[in-house]
Amino acid sequence: NGDHRDLHSFPTRRSSDLIADAASQLDGFTATVVPERSQPGSGSAPDVFIDTFAARLTHASLSADALAAALRHSEPSVFARIVDDALILDPRTLLDGDFEGLIRALCAVTP
Repeated sequence: NGDHRDLHSFPTRRSSDLIADAASQLDGFTATVVPERSQPGSGSAPDVFIDTFAARLTHASLSADALAAALRHSEPSVFARIVDDALILDPRTLLDGDFEGLIRALCAVTP
């Protein structure tokens, strides 16, 4: 189906579900959806938080640090947060059309 084509047309829960579902299909990845609080403005508003949902990813053979580093150097570059030894992907940061690139990047970092 074409659900992943326009992430901004879905609530963040649905977008996080799409990311987690896709990542779970890749070898070595475990993914769940978790409630999160994200900061808008790259930290320019340190006291402002937005309640959201995010995809929480771990990998069987890559640490969260190694996974984050590999994703930063992938094409396209993917930036994520690390919380409790897991990668946190917030769908609010994705633009239309970014879903496919994110999945390609996740595929590329798998050993």
